[in-house]
Amino acid sequence: MREMKRVLKEWNRDSFGNIDAQYQEIVGEIEVLDARLNSDELGSNDLQHKRDKNTQFFHRQARIKLVRNGILGL
Repeated sequence: MREMKRVLKEWNRDSFGNIDAQYQEIVGEIEVLDARLNSDELGSNDLQHKRDKNTQFFHRQARIKLVRNGILGL
């Protein structure tokens, strides 16, 4: 059992690495992005423009699908 425990611990460390360190790194990245967003570094106009473009794209795709399927009105 002890040998199996040692082997499993080694496999876990090799396969997944230090989960706590990875978690802290990701939390740090999120905090940096959140700070950038809150400081308007990304620019609210840029974000709004990207949202508008995204919405336009999906509405256009929906219209194309409706026309292609022969649905002329809802």
